[in-house]
Amino acid sequence: MKKAFSLLLALALFCSLSVHAEDEAYYNETVLPDGCKIVYTEHRLIAAPRGGTVDIYDKCGVLAPDGTFIVEPIYKSITPPVEGRALFYVTDKGYGFFDENWNVVIPAQYYSAQNFSEGLAAVGNAQWTVGYIDRDGNTAIPFQYSNGFAFENGLAVVWSAEEGYNLNVFVREGTIDREGNVVEPLTFRFEEDTFDVLLSENLIDINGTVYKNDSLTYPFINYLGYSYIPLTYGTCRALGFSCDWSAETGLVLKTEPDFRAPEQGGNTMRHGVYGKAALYGGTLTIDGKTYTAGDFYYPLLSYRGVVYFPVLYREGMERLRINYSFKRDGDYTTPGYMVFERN
Repeated sequence: MKKAFSLLLALALFCSLSVHAEDEAYYNETVLPDGCKIVYTEHRLIAAPRGGTVDIYDKCGVLAPDGTFIVEPIYKSITPPVEGRALFYVTDKGYGFFDENWNVVIPAQYYSAQNFSEGLAAVGNAQWTVGYIDRDGNTAIPFQYSNGFAFENGLAVVWSAEEGYNLNVFVREGTIDREGNVVEPLTFRFEEDTFDVLLSENLIDINGTVYKNDSLTYPFINYLGYSYIPLTYGTCRALGFSCDWSAETGLVLKTEPDFRAPEQGGNTMRHGVYGKAALYGGTLTIDGKTYTAGDFYYPLLSYRGVVYFPVLYREGMERLRINYSFKRDGDYTTPGYMVFERN
């Protein structure tokens, strides 16, 4: 009897080990509520840039509860179904979606994609713009954003990127509803209430005339390494535009044909001493186009009763017909030149 029991125990153990060995043929398993499994059939290690290794899984498929493949392992990745759609990725083709029965309902065609949320999914096309599709793959919200996120309570956060000087990319953020209507305008966000600014140590070259910045009544200031123009009457006229303000219109700039020297003398800013500036909360109109602080990645600042304009705001400088550049004669221990020329 003991011998028979031992034989049965050995047989059971062998069967258990056989099943376990078969399971080990798959990697990074994700068990789904219906008993299916998302598995990878290939696993390799690659060296990490800072030492060690990184796990890489390839050839993803879906196993039925009986261990047979209902989705052949030919995909780069498959995610668990969300709202009846499972996101997959195919190398050199892009992202697509399976339906509830693991049939391809939306072909691989998107360079980026997110899971469905409230019936819509954010996907990116070959032109590197993002829109939203419905569960059948129809475009529900046009492709016009640089990024989009999942809907929650009827709203989704979207981004719109724009290029600044030196090929920097800046991102505006807003929200839209499920019909694509803008609920919260796309703007730049600032967490600070106040901004630490310094007297710019650079020389100011305006149409060939060089000024020492600390000799100007309203000097150019520096925030986070970026220079700002004081929008005063004299400075604006020196740069070739007028500056007017009223409670009804806000600050209005217009290009003008005549030039005047900026005011000099009376500056009390000291080198290396921070001042506290605030975010300018009004409007700024440049040759008929109106902006608010949220339209600028480099914020419009208010310092000592003067509004300051960032020289790196490309569109504004172009509308004012000002070419801006920076040069330095020596090394970084010598002041540079902020060069402004009217085009």
